[in-house]
Amino acid sequence: MTSKNATLLIIGILTGGSFGYILAFNTYAPKVYELTSSLTVLEDQYQSLSEEHITILSNYKTLTQEYETVSNQKNSLQNQYTTLNSRYNTLQYNYNDLSYDYDKVCGYLNELSNGIRNLNDTLRCYTGIPESFCRVLNEEELDKIGSTVSSITHGSEDLWYSTENIYEYIIDNIKYTHDVEIPYISLYYHISLNNEDIITSFNTDTIMNYIQTPEYTIEYKQGDCDDQAILLYAMIKYYERVIYETEYTLYLTHIEFTDNSGHVAVFMPVQDGQLCILDPAGHYLTSRYGRITQKVASTELQKYSDNWTSTTGHIKEITLYKINVVDGSYVISASGTLDEISTFLEKT
Repeated sequence: MTSKNATLLIIGILTGGSFGYILAFNTYAPKVYELTSSLTVLEDQYQSLSEEHITILSNYKTLTQEYETVSNQKNSLQNQYTTLNSRYNTLQYNYNDLSYDYDKVCGYLNELSNGIRNLNDTLRCYTGIPESFCRVLNEEELDKIGSTVSSITHGSEDLWYSTENIYEYIIDNIKYTHDVEIPYISLYYHISLNNEDIITSFNTDTIMNYIQTPEYTIEYKQGDCDDQAILLYAMIKYYERVIYETEYTLYLTHIEFTDNSGHVAVFMPVQDGQLCILDPAGHYLTSRYGRITQKVASTELQKYSDNWTSTTGHIKEITLYKINVVDGSYVISASGTLDEISTFLEKT
């Protein structure tokens, strides 16, 4: 090969290689650029992630410290809870014991308070009207005086005759006498415990009054106005129920005078506003020509009131008790002034 040909060959090779490189560069350059751009993006992302990683690590460290703090607090609270729960159980046990003792004490005090009230009720039924009715005016007590009533009335079916005989028997046989003093509870002091009204102390007083049974008054042949009126009421009622076999309205009557003293009598209302007053202790009987009768209620009440003027003053108030002599229960049929009671009686 001549040198010329060799030179041409080398030039051809170099020219072909350069052209091939240019072709290759033109082919791969865009891909290289794309890869380079992607690398740059990845490097930026890496940088950002690295910073986030650092932040997360810092937050994690902080949270770890907070967790340890909270965990310690939890353990402390758990210990406190255990201690408090133990104390609560102890207190609950003690409370149950105290509650049991408290209930026992309240029960005892309530029982004692009821005993005091029952005692006072008993005292009242011996000293008071109307509290004594259940004790002295019942079927059993009436039966005890039945033979006396039968003897006095001779079994007569004349109501007025028999009533007058009963009144005269008391006038002739029962002596007026003052009662003895009886104690009673005048004032309570109390508190509320366990929803119960507990008496803490009380004051006592005495009253010169003792309500006798009809049988007692007959046996001892003495009694004050209460006892004589109750005996009269019981005898008339026994006569009506057992001998006459017809009952009529009859009032045991409490009277209060203007000097504040009290008195007890028996009022027998009659039809057409008429009234018969029977008061053995006051020796007063509605009568005409010396015999028992009835008169217009207003007229008779005024006369009866005037009869007391020189000793106790006029009548201030009257209370009419209608008593069921089976068990001593009662109702207040009327209560008021002389005029009010007159109006009531004249309408019945």
